[in-house]
Amino acid sequence: MSSSSSPTTLLDFEARRRAESVPGRGKTTRSVSARTVYLDLREVRLVLDLACQLGHIPAVPFVQERRRGRRRHTSRVRSHDTPVPEQFRALLGAAHPSLRHFLLLTGRCGLREGEACSREWSDLAVGEDGKAWLTIGPKPSIDWDPKTAASLRTIPLPPEVATDLVAGRPDPAEGWMFASSRGDRRKAFAADLTRLSRKVLGPDGPIFRAHAFRRYFAIECARAGLPMAVTMKYGGWERIDTLVEIYQQASAADLERVAFGPPMRKEGEPEKE
Repeated sequence: MSSSSSPTTLLDFEARRRAESVPGRGKTTRSVSARTVYLDLREVRLVLDLACQLGHIPAVPFVQERRRGRRRHTSRVRSHDTPVPEQFRALLGAAHPSLRHFLLLTGRCGLREGEACSREWSDLAVGEDGKAWLTIGPKPSIDWDPKTAASLRTIPLPPEVATDLVAGRPDPAEGWMFASSRGDRRKAFAADLTRLSRKVLGPDGPIFRAHAFRRYFAIECARAGLPMAVTMKYGGWERIDTLVEIYQQASAADLERVAFGPPMRKEGEPEKE
């Protein structure tokens, strides 16, 4: 749909829109994906906007109406909202057992929301020494696939998480950790987190989405001085640039630790008494 678009190109576009044969070319188009339709419509909109700006056509009514009617997002949930340790501990202490399991898996182990909601009790393995391991893999029965190849992993669980999960594990250890329907469970947790945040942090406090606790996990790993490669492998991150953005977040308490905390020492230097 650029300025160099030929009549044949325009016919192809019209055929894709109507999903019918192209006149004079002897082929029939197949049904297209939603993304293809979106890209086509976006190109049309860009062309119409340019033509409007150059004065070739009057204002495009449906574009102007859509822009004028767009409502501003007023939710208190923002993508950069991440709990601080005090908030996380307060939420954890007031959560009901099922939601507490969920917060531990996301905030202490870095699981994605879908990964946590798709776990079965059979994914939890406890050794004779009491150490627990959790396997994150695909679940064909509920049509859940890992986000990336790095998402497929088996991780050791912190003692706090292992103790909490083992205490709540049914006998026999079968079925889903949270619910048989992953979609319903995710909606329920979203509502539970909203109610819990208002109860613990007050009506004017932040309301955290489930993904905020995965960012909290990454920030805590940075505060503990863990190498980024270790955090990536444990949390299932594939792109380092995503993790770098999270590592760059610092709270006021972090800045105070630089000024008033213990002096930093060089690698290999013995700690002073």
